[in-house]
Amino acid sequence: MRIIRLSEEACRALEQLGVTFETIGVVPSQPDTPTAVKPSQRAERPPQSPRIGKETGLGYNAKAEGAENRREYLRQLRQQGIVLEHERRTAYLTPRGNRVVLPLANKPWNPGKWFLGAPKEFFDKPNTVLILICKEADKFLDFLFPPKDMQKLLPMLTEVRGELRFNVRRDEGVYYLYRPAVDKMDITRFLHHYEPLKGL
Repeated sequence: MRIIRLSEEACRALEQLGVTFETIGVVPSQPDTPTAVKPSQRAERPPQSPRIGKETGLGYNAKAEGAENRREYLRQLRQQGIVLEHERRTAYLTPRGNRVVLPLANKPWNPGKWFLGAPKEFFDKPNTVLILICKEADKFLDFLFPPKDMQKLLPMLTEVRGELRFNVRRDEGVYYLYRPAVDKMDITRFLHHYEPLKGL
């Protein structure tokens, strides 16, 4: 038997006349079923990284967390005999008046990967020290760069709207400062490198 498909309008008209589909050998047409997209066909979007120091997520404030983490880090520095006085924002001063810049990442954006940033103008002052603070769980991984090493470090940095960006990664226990698709610098020796700071 040949099966004929009718539109919904035609089916309703036949029902009003008391005609059943079985008596005339027709089948009401079904609405088109959308084709499911296979997972491999969906465009995969990388997670967007929150802007440094901005509120992100519901009930989470990265700036407030960063301030609390920085206070805890300064307390740990005092245990090493290093006392810093707040100058402005993430800039601090040693007892001799030398500047120490403390950019901090509250947590890795991916395991073993941290993004940090600091205003470029903070590095215009002579004898400036940089401490990159990468927090992981409940510990601080801090990389201290004395003034003599800053000249080597600055060309490794990317500047975005007046802010220097730091891309720190750990590969098999070795820490690097990355400039994506360009080069990298081994910074492992600067980890917990407190001695030069004590003389400033």
